[in-house]
Amino acid sequence: MFTPGQDVGTGFMQRLNILYKGLQQIGDVTHFQPTPETVRSLLVSSVGNQTSAGVLMEEASNAAASCWSLRRHQPTGSNAQAFRRMMPESFDVVFLHRLAMSWWTGWTDPKRTIVDLDDLVSHYYLQGLALGNPAVRLLKQLRCQWVRITERRALDAFRFSLVCSNEDRNYVHQHPKVLVVPNSYWPSPKMDETPIDHGGSRLVFIGSMTFPPNVNGVAWFVREVLPIIRRQRPDAQLQVVGRTQNQRHGDWSWVDAPGVEFVGSVADIAPYHQGADIEVCPLLQGRGTRIKILEALAFAKPVVSTTIGAYGIPFDESSGIFRADDAGEFANQCLRLMSDSKLRQQSSTLAKERVEASFSPKAAQAIITTAVETILSEQGLVLP
Repeated sequence: MFTPGQDVGTGFMQRLNILYKGLQQIGDVTHFQPTPETVRSLLVSSVGNQTSAGVLMEEASNAAASCWSLRRHQPTGSNAQAFRRMMPESFDVVFLHRLAMSWWTGWTDPKRTIVDLDDLVSHYYLQGLALGNPAVRLLKQLRCQWVRITERRALDAFRFSLVCSNEDRNYVHQHPKVLVVPNSYWPSPKMDETPIDHGGSRLVFIGSMTFPPNVNGVAWFVREVLPIIRRQRPDAQLQVVGRTQNQRHGDWSWVDAPGVEFVGSVADIAPYHQGADIEVCPLLQGRGTRIKILEALAFAKPVVSTTIGAYGIPFDESSGIFRADDAGEFANQCLRLMSDSKLRQQSSTLAKERVEASFSPKAAQAIITTAVETILSEQGLVLP
């Protein structure tokens, strides 16, 4: 599991660990791992002396749509067999991470099941529908529609489905069985230290550089935005911090550009948040809530982001997020913050207060606890 300070680029594991810790508060947890290459861990929680909860967690997979035929075919692979040996029907609550888990395990008891949809898969398939020849576009549209139907079936079937933001809940038409469990930042003692201001010249991007949208977003920023900034502020420097694992996918033409320092993998990201005057999130594609932005706000640093980059975070400029989608406006927002120390301080101070109230692990874990309590109460059970 992910632990604080391990490395950047672990947002997926970070969400899993926060959910895991929330379930630990309900009871003892035991790990079960049927197939390492597809399943992260099966967590079985004891609640008191008689009540129990099962939790299945899995790393990102493109197999989500396979649960479309779940009710017509029961999987017979090792994952399903191992899961059945645990007698899941004896548990009062089963928690599945991602739709693919219901397929791999063959689990179909909806009344006591919570499924974490995490980032909605169909969101990714919505992108690029207009690209390609007519046949390719048609296939893309069919695939996207197929996945959306699959997601809808999950919302109808399971007791609760979890999404990451109110925008995601609106995307599924505010389905009555959908709960918003926001992504969260990891608290760090260094977040309580007085923010350091270096005069506005230090721009920082933090994110996994094994994720092509991050790489391509940085390339766009360095190629299109940074030159505009440096014409007015020649002292402007961009620091890029993120895990690489010796992988270089996407556009890396920016790495040796003037004013750019590529740091790569680090053991602790806190000093880089502390060293920033402004953090940037220039993503041009991808969906989901950016934990990198939540962390920046928790460190009381303002963020300039594209609309996609700041998806799912209901903060405006007064709360530390400055949005812009074209290069000129993105540069102007950065220059505006760079030249106004009062604006940097005021917006980031309020941002820190709001992110601590709404996006801390405690906020997410409280929702998980409420969902479990609801399912138990429907069975005539209560938490001790």
